[in-house]
Amino acid sequence: MLGAWLDEVGNPDTSAITAAVRPVVTDIQRLDFADLPARCTGLAQVVVTLQQHRPVPDAAAETQWSKALADLHLAATTCVPAAGRQDVTGLHRTGNAMMAAVGEFTAFATRISQLSS
Repeated sequence: MLGAWLDEVGNPDTSAITAAVRPVVTDIQRLDFADLPARCTGLAQVVVTLQQHRPVPDAAAETQWSKALADLHLAATTCVPAAGRQDVTGLHRTGNAMMAAVGEFTAFATRISQLSS
């Protein structure tokens, strides 16, 4: 059941997250405000879509996955107004939310590894 979820949902969703997050992080690192609002909006849209997908068939892993997506959504929605105002402090909050998401994704990956062994 978990293997099917990973093949059908987890792995494609992880690829979508990576594709949406990478340009946001790059723009924040460069303080490149030109495309950042659109990239953050795109990230938020990806997260909303993924939040509607079939849940992870393990309660603990689902909790971690859901928290990670919620953190990414917070990052994206914090980023849009901060980027529009070129507010570095707001972008710092965006980065903090992204780091929280990384922590949850790491816990999720650890849980999946435990279940797979």
